[in-house]
Amino acid sequence: MTLGNRNNPGQEKTWPAFQEPQWSMSRYCVGVTFILFRVASSVAVRNLQTITTRVPDEIYEDIKKIGSEEKTERAEVIRRLLAEAIKRWKLKRALDTLREGRLTLRSAARLAGLTYMEMVDEAEKAGISIGYTMADLQFDVEAVKKKEK
Repeated sequence: MTLGNRNNPGQEKTWPAFQEPQWSMSRYCVGVTFILFRVASSVAVRNLQTITTRVPDEIYEDIKKIGSEEKTERAEVIRRLLAEAIKRWKLKRALDTLREGRLTLRSAARLAGLTYMEMVDEAEKAGISIGYTMADLQFDVEAVKKKEK
């Protein structure tokens, strides 16, 4: 692999071939791996904002334990946990407003970030009657399959 040479623009720098592991070589490779990881992660996440908060010791220790077990940075563990909590909050909010009759099923699905059929399933699990259950859908699908034969 060749890379552009910043010091001599017309000249290319050649990527060193893999040799027996040497201390300086492994440091070089680790740095490149880190750079590639950072580039890949920055593509998936456009803008990152900084949030500072204080947490009880128990939560801090749990976060450290999760990071250690999953071999992940503490910040990534916090991002994942926060994303999951927000996803659950949105679903709860959508189900509550659906139960109150303030949203249609389709609007509730949009609020929760789910597909229409996923929302039908979640509403059924929550005991919210929408007049059409997953069992009804399966029955209808089976009926259509029988007609096609």
